[in-house]
This record gives sequence, C-alpha cells and structure tokens, in this order.
Amino acid sequence: MMKRSASTDGFTLIEVMIALAILGIGLFVLLEGHYASFRLYEEAHNRASMRNLFEKALGFAETEVMRGNLSGGEEFGRRWPDYAFTYQAEQMGESEIIRLFEVTVTIETPNREEEPQSMTMYVYDMR
Repeated sequence: MMKRSASTDGFTLIEVMIALAILGIGLFVLLEGHYASFRLYEEAHNRASMRNLFEKALGFAETEVMRGNLSGGEEFGRRWPDYAFTYQAEQMGESEIIRLFEVTVTIETPNREEEPQSMTMYVYDMR
C-alpha cells in the first residue's frame, strides 16, 4: 500500500488564511457599496422632499402676495411635523402700474443645527 503525502490531505493554514482574506475583502467591498447606495438614496429622498415643500410654500406665498399679504408663514401640517415656512415680499420699484414683488421663502426644519433653506421668486401682480 502506498502512503499519501501530508500535503495532499487538506488545505494548509496559509491557504485557509488567504481564502478568508479574500472573502473578507469581498464582504467589505459589498457592504461599502450597499451603504454608499443607501446614503445616495437618503440624499435623493431628502432633496425630493425639500423640493416638494418648497413648491407648496412658494405656491402659498404667491397666492398670499396676490391677496396683498407681503409677509407670513405657516406649518406644513401633520405629515411634516416641526417643518414650517415663512415668506417675505418686497415690491421692486415704485410703479403702481407694474407691480413686481421679490418673494423670499424660508423653510425651517426640525434639525435646529441646520441653517434654514431659502428660495427667492418674483411675482407679477396684474391688478
């Protein structure tokens, strides 16, 4: 009967360590990709949410300026607790015939460490 050599009986410790290192690096790369995609999703979601909030606030402010209210604000309601906006309008020029207002809308978020975000638009009143 022929004896087997010790090197053909199984894996050596070095081979196991190399395999574990390759698996560990692969797992790290996969997890990093997963977390990066999650961060991108969160950022896109936050931007889309702020865009929707600005659309609502700008529409409200435009309506109020057309009614003659040059400043004010409101909360966004139950869906967006602790989110609120204010607007301030200023007439551009002195003409009573062409009434153009510069309206600045500011949204305050629940995170008080962030600076409030602002957007400016122009409203033309044809009265």
